[in-house]
Amino acid sequence: MKSLRALVVIASLFGCSSRPAEAPVSQSDWDHARAALAKVRARTPRASYVERIRVAFKEPRTGKVFTGRGAIAVDPHNALRMILLGPAGTTALDVWASDDHWRFAIAAANIMRRGGSESPPELPIGFFRSWFLRPYEGELLTIAHDDLVLRDRAAVLRIQGVLAPGVAPLRVTRREGQSVEWLEVIDRGAHPPIGERVRYRAMSTGLEVEVLVESLSPDPADPAAFLDPDVAGLSL
Repeated sequence: MKSLRALVVIASLFGCSSRPAEAPVSQSDWDHARAALAKVRARTPRASYVERIRVAFKEPRTGKVFTGRGAIAVDPHNALRMILLGPAGTTALDVWASDDHWRFAIAAANIMRRGGSESPPELPIGFFRSWFLRPYEGELLTIAHDDLVLRDRAAVLRIQGVLAPGVAPLRVTRREGQSVEWLEVIDRGAHPPIGERVRYRAMSTGLEVEVLVESLSPDPADPAAFLDPDVAGLSL
C-alpha cells in the first residue's frame, strides 16, 4: 500500500500520468534498490575536498556562453564554497551554502544575495546542497521504470543509473515546489572524480551549465573556506 501511494505522488510530481502504469514493487526489487543505494552512498566522500573545475554557462535569454575556471570546496554535511574566475582573472561568481544559510554573489553585475534554509527557485542553491552536501540521501519512496525516487527534505529526486550494472550514465531530476532541475553525468568516474563532465539545466529558467572536473587537490580543504564569507572575509 505504501508503494502504491508513493507511485501516485511521484506520478503527479513528475508529470508521468501518460506513461504506462508501474507494476507493484516486489520485495526483491526493494531489497535490490536499497542495496544499490547503500553502495553508492558508501562511495560518497566523508572528508572535505577541493575540485578544480572548468565551467561553461549558456545564458537562456541571449544564448551567449560564458566560460571560466575555478574551484569548489566541499565539506559534506557542513558547507560548500565555489568561486569561478572570468577571462580577466577576476572573480565572476562566488557561492557559499550551508544547510541553514547561503550567499550568492556576481561581482561584475553588483549582485549579492543571501538567504537561509529555503531554496530560491531561480538559483541552484537547493541542488548544490543536495548534490554536494548530502548526495543520494533521503527516503526511498519507490522504484519507477528502474529509477530510484527519493524524498530529500522538501524536494523529490528521481535518479536514473544507480540500478544499472557496472558504471552507467547517471541522471538526476530534482523537483522542489515549481522548480525542476536536471543533471546528467556524461563521463562518470569515482567520486570525487577527475575528468568527469556534468551537464546541468534549470527547467524553469532555461539556464544550462556544463562542468568539467580538471583536478582534485591532494589535501583536505582549509576549514576557513567553509565559513560565512561575509563574516570571515576570506577567498577560496
